[in-house]
Amino acid sequence: MDTDPAVVGTTVIFGSRDDNIYALDIKTGGEVWRFPTGDQIVSSPAVAGDLVYIGSNDANLYALDIATGEEVWRFTTGDEVKSSPSIAGDTVVFGSFDGNVYGLDAKTGSEQWRFQTRNDVFSSPVIGDGVVYIGSDDGHVYALE
Repeated sequence: MDTDPAVVGTTVIFGSRDDNIYALDIKTGGEVWRFPTGDQIVSSPAVAGDLVYIGSNDANLYALDIATGEEVWRFTTGDEVKSSPSIAGDTVVFGSFDGNVYGLDAKTGSEQWRFQTRNDVFSSPVIGDGVVYIGSDDGHVYALE
């Protein structure tokens, strides 16, 4: 496992190299739900409200219902999503190996904006005072308003 887990109440959520996202009961270790993706997950989950957001090497960012693990929406990029998403207000921000940084509507998954860097984006965004900070394999750190 290459991801950091997210803990919500008595549930821990994480992605795995076996192509699944898991939710386990903290007290028993029992599986609450499992969601299969098309490839490995090296993105850490982000949680807001009743949704968990996580990227996969299958080029998708997923929004799953935190209680059931059912897919609410998915957004497909041009390449692997290894970046862990960050959430600011109603926007989910993450990078992709297609060189883009994306801002999506957190409820619907519709694209609000994108920024093209000159190489893969593996790093995870940090958001502060309305500015997104994210690094790219092009050797730059970007500050996006």
